[in-house]
Amino acid sequence: MKKNALISLLLLAGISMGCATDSPEGPVEPGYRPALQSTEAGLWMTMDKFERRLANSELVERDPELNRYVRGVLCRVSPSHCEDVRVFIIKNPYFNATMAPNGSMHVWSGLLLRVQNEDQLAAVLAHEMAHYLHRHSSNSGIQQKQRWSF
Repeated sequence: MKKNALISLLLLAGISMGCATDSPEGPVEPGYRPALQSTEAGLWMTMDKFERRLANSELVERDPELNRYVRGVLCRVSPSHCEDVRVFIIKNPYFNATMAPNGSMHVWSGLLLRVQNEDQLAAVLAHEMAHYLHRHSSNSGIQQKQRWSF
């Protein structure tokens, strides 16, 4: 997959997070999976499909030491949800990280180049975990859909 195509898919995935119609309640508990008949489950399935494509992309950094390090920082920040999150380091020069509602975290390489220490990296990863734990992607998408409904 070409670099621009994957970046477009990442952006599209972020936009598609707004497809849910029922508002999930409360924070995500460790090991959580939405009920199969819920709209949230449909959103997770969409993101799972995207994640499978991303996992095979040439834009994913595969360096085992770097991946182990970033994952280790994440697991120290959120040990109870460590097993629920998959971390992908994306070869992208910009400073960013994103979190999908299904627990797929995308850390852009530009962020890793710009943080000055592990504490700064931990702060960004904790911020993304907060999005996951409080279902910000799902809930903001629901609000957008409600606004656009006729």
